[in-house]
Amino acid sequence: MRFRILLLWQFIALLHISLLSTNLVSAQERLSFADRDEAFRLDALVDSVADGDLPGGDAWLKWSHHLFRTMDGLIYVPFTLVIEEAPDAFASISMYVRVANLGETSRAGKERSRRRNYTEFEPGEVPVFVPERATNALTPWITQIPGEHSAVLRLTHDQAVYDESRYPFENIHFIDFRASDTAEPYRVQRAVTVPPGDYDVYVAVREYRRSGQQPSTPKVAVMKRSLRVPAFSTTDLDTSSIVIAEDILQLPSPFNSADQSNHPYAFGIAEIVPLEHHFLSGDDNLSVVFFVYNAALDAHRKPNITVEYRFYEQAAVSEVFFSQTAPVEFNPLTLPDQFDFQALDNQLFVSQTVALQSFSQGAYRLEIVVTDNITSRQNVKNVRFVVTPPHNRQP
Repeated sequence: MRFRILLLWQFIALLHISLLSTNLVSAQERLSFADRDEAFRLDALVDSVADGDLPGGDAWLKWSHHLFRTMDGLIYVPFTLVIEEAPDAFASISMYVRVANLGETSRAGKERSRRRNYTEFEPGEVPVFVPERATNALTPWITQIPGEHSAVLRLTHDQAVYDESRYPFENIHFIDFRASDTAEPYRVQRAVTVPPGDYDVYVAVREYRRSGQQPSTPKVAVMKRSLRVPAFSTTDLDTSSIVIAEDILQLPSPFNSADQSNHPYAFGIAEIVPLEHHFLSGDDNLSVVFFVYNAALDAHRKPNITVEYRFYEQAAVSEVFFSQTAPVEFNPLTLPDQFDFQALDNQLFVSQTVALQSFSQGAYRLEIVVTDNITSRQNVKNVRFVVTPPHNRQP
């Protein structure tokens, strides 16, 4: 097997992940009145699903995502949305993305927004003692009594800015696929940033043109799915999601903040093109990309990491070892003298490519074992894929 390593400290010059706007209200301040009306329509569509209506509509929405660490404790979740089974529709869309706490209805989110917009405190969290509370001991702490309500008003009276977000993340996008000659099924890539936790993700799309006449009966589609966002360790050896990549592009320069939201898999001057499915032809290459976090450093401020790739073929009731690559070493002998791990926020960008010509048709599991040779710690990740007959097979 041949393999390719992409660890270019000069290639990934910027690994700081920019956080996109998470506040729909602030985004609306830059919208026209028509766009704001459209945002409220999308919001109402998602509200109905959050309150019990079934998702669906005029298209099939398919979601895939990956998880990456940020330096401020949030998790960066780039995703791909595919709009399928909607011929001749959704060529220009509005799209609303909401990440809500798992199981939360729209009323819960709006009630929290109403309270926090006004007081900045949840019920029961008023940081003052009101004498009335002593004579209202049977009143639940979750309920504010008049004196507490008055105290909160005084505490917040001088605040110029209130927290207007209702959910951990929400944003609206307007996309015209016709402008880029995109073919059906349409694909959208964006990202959300949230703290670790369990969430419900809603995506609503609607036919909408920011300029020109609107469709007489716009088609709509709404998706709901659960999302578990684990916390990455800040001290132990850890890795990001394993991305099966179709390609890794070298950019002439990093995207500016305006364009970054359209390219959520761009990191500095490298852009990952994720493979939307895990089916590969026997004459394809399997390319995986990921980040290694929190590697220990030696006396020369260099990591000492070994990465092993082991393939297992899925049999009828079990699996059998198939093959493995030679271990790949990242240490002072293999890294450039100028390599500065701390300047890269303690992240190691790793890529491996394996030719699949020797793989027979079937399902496989790739086990990736990352070993920190300084601390003897290991981190193991798995990714599954399917090998189909080669495209160039002769009849």
